[in-house]
Amino acid sequence: MVIDGFFGDYHLQEVREEIQQLQQVALFTDNDTYNNARERSNLVFFCEKLEILAEAAYLLKEKEKLFQQYVQQQPILQSQAEKD
Repeated sequence: MVIDGFFGDYHLQEVREEIQQLQQVALFTDNDTYNNARERSNLVFFCEKLEILAEAAYLLKEKEKLFQQYVQQQPILQSQAEKD
C-alpha cells in the first residue's frame, strides 16, 4: 500500500517538519510565485490541509495495522474458547 510505503520512509513528525520547511522556503526566499498576499494565503492554507491529510493517512494506516493484529488473534481466541 502506498501509505505504508510513505510512512515506512517518513515518520509523521518528519512529514510535519518537511511541510513547514517547504512553506518557509517558499515564503521567505526571493520567489515571484508568492509575491502577493492571496498567493501566500493559498500556500498556507494548502500546507495546513496537506498536514491534515498526512495525519489522516497515518491514522488510517495505524487503524489497519490494529485491525490486522485483531484478525490474526481471532483463531487463537476461538481455539482457546473451544478448549474451555
